[in-house]
Amino acid sequence: MCFSLATTMFGQEVYMNIKEANENPNMVVSLNLNCEEDNCLNTLKNISVFSNLKELKLTSFSGKKVLNISSIQNLEKLTIENSPSINLKDLFKQLENNFNFKELAFNNNQLNDIPKSIKKITTLKTLRIENNPNLELDKIINNIKEVDFLRHLYLGNNGINSMPAQIQDLTNLVTLDLKGNVLTSIGDELNGLLNLENLMLEGNVFEDFFGDINSVELPNLLSLVIDEELSKEEMEKLKNKFEGAKIINLSANQLDDESLTKDTLVDEKVIPDSLIEKEDKVFTYGELTIEKDKVKIFSQA
Repeated sequence: MCFSLATTMFGQEVYMNIKEANENPNMVVSLNLNCEEDNCLNTLKNISVFSNLKELKLTSFSGKKVLNISSIQNLEKLTIENSPSINLKDLFKQLENNFNFKELAFNNNQLNDIPKSIKKITTLKTLRIENNPNLELDKIINNIKEVDFLRHLYLGNNGINSMPAQIQDLTNLVTLDLKGNVLTSIGDELNGLLNLENLMLEGNVFEDFFGDINSVELPNLLSLVIDEELSKEEMEKLKNKFEGAKIINLSANQLDDESLTKDTLVDEKVIPDSLIEKEDKVFTYGELTIEKDKVKIFSQA
């Protein structure tokens, strides 16, 4: 089934199949294509009819070339999922002249590296590479460090076990998400990230998190998400170290009411995607649910 979302300035309509979307092509701003069920090749062949398309997601695409992406000049976000055969050099070539493009996401594509030609996508601000267990992070960093406008990097669930020193080359990063990896330590390799505001570290296997974090200097940090068993004294020291930052500890015994202030929910710079999207967690407008059997609720009312 193809899910397509069409929006107008004053409301939105939802189309549940590509036939309905084709009847209103100028209304469609988002397409989610499952290529196991949809005729993706035919849709891509005629993708230019969706002149206002801003978001495209392709799942289980078996081809090598994503046809006609260059014809969608309003495209801002592209997600590629479960599609390991796609030729990324060709894909990046098609995107490099789209000056509206902002976000690229690869989920479960068996990636270990990406072409250096990604630097030619000069407007790219957000890169998500998640659930690729063979990822070679040092190569990724070397190939994205020249993407001048890159601000948000999501690297969740990639089996990363160490942080290469090259991470300091990404000096413009505002968000770094490392959740769900197998990092055993974190340290001064992050110290070059002077513009970093949001850091997500939950779901790793740190051996001495509190000792490690003391060597990290991030003067502009606004949000730190962890899930560590820390004493109250250690939490206080952590808050003092990163003065002004929200320290959100998702450990079952550590999440306290102070972590869930109105600012945490209202300021989009503070609340990270990892808190909203964390597996088995539910985020709604009026309440935050943490774990199925241990629930704390914060109301915005």
